[in-house]
Amino acid sequence: MKHYTYKVTFPGFPWYYYGVHTDNGKPYFGSPRTHKWIWDFYDCEVQILEWFETREEAVSLERRLILPVLNETNCLNERCGEAPSIETCRKAGNISGQKHKELKTGVCGRTPEEMSEHGKRGVESRRKSKVGWCDPELQRELGKLGAAVMHAQRWQNTHPDFEPYVSTPGGLSHWQRKRNIDTSYRVKLT
Repeated sequence: MKHYTYKVTFPGFPWYYYGVHTDNGKPYFGSPRTHKWIWDFYDCEVQILEWFETREEAVSLERRLILPVLNETNCLNERCGEAPSIETCRKAGNISGQKHKELKTGVCGRTPEEMSEHGKRGVESRRKSKVGWCDPELQRELGKLGAAVMHAQRWQNTHPDFEPYVSTPGGLSHWQRKRNIDTSYRVKLT
C-alpha cells in the first residue's frame, strides 16, 4: 500500500488542513471534527504533497508541517499527534470547567481532594514506569525542540535610556534585570 501526506485548501479562503491517508483508490478530504462545518459549506481542493512507502514516513512529514502552524488561526488541524492546539484545549477546558462548576465536583464525580490524590498517584505511577510525559526519551526530544525554538528567537531592548541590545528572550531578560530595566521594554524581531 502507498501512503501520502496531503493538504486541503478552500479556494477564496485562507484555511488549510494537513493530513495523512493510505491510498485505497477513493478520494479523501480529511476527518475534521471541530471545523467540520467548513467542509460542509465550502468547496475544497486536495493537494497530495508526497507519497511514501510507509505510513510512519507520511505521519512524520505531517507532524513537521503542522507543528509550526498548529495554533495559527487559518490552520484547521485540531492537533498534531498527541499535541492538541491551544484553541482545542481552551474550548475543552471551558466546557469541562462549566460542567464541574455546575455539579460542584471534579472529574468523574470526585471531590477536589480526591482528584488531587488521584493525580499524585498517577504521576508517581508514570514516573516509576517511565511512560507518557515521564518518558526520558520524549523529554529529551521535547527539550531539543523547545531549546531550538527559543534560541532561534531574537528580542530587542526598547527602553529609551539604553542602547537597543539584542539577544535571546532569556538573555535579554538577564541583561535588563542587571540594569534595573522593566522587562516589558522589549520587542520581538522577525
